[in-house]
Amino acid sequence: MQVTVLTLAAVLAAPGKQGGAIATVIMGQSSALVAGVPIGRVVASHYDWNVIFIGIGAVGLLFSVLTLFAIPKTVAEKPVPLREQFKFFMRPRIAAYLLITFLWLGAYSVVFTYISPYFLDIFGMSNHGG
Repeated sequence: MQVTVLTLAAVLAAPGKQGGAIATVIMGQSSALVAGVPIGRVVASHYDWNVIFIGIGAVGLLFSVLTLFAIPKTVAEKPVPLREQFKFFMRPRIAAYLLITFLWLGAYSVVFTYISPYFLDIFGMSNHGG
């Protein structure tokens, strides 16, 4: 999904503005995580944890429908055979970029997984509402 969104951002951006469009998408996703995790904790502390997933599903459905109308149609690119795609990954510079991205996203996920228990322990925050 992220690859599709980033590609679409680059395709729809004005010439020379593709980098800014991609950065805006990534910033939006990062901001959603930064805001969403604490909001999810608050909702889970006051309601059943299932409410979070129902809410995310409802918002996702809403934005999926809005996307159908808001994003213009684009011309599909010619498909690239899988063998050609793998050749691309074997280039040392590309492999290094992919490794850096993998480590960055892995570290990002670890931080957001353990930040809540850390705050609970270090700052004595309550795990329950009220």
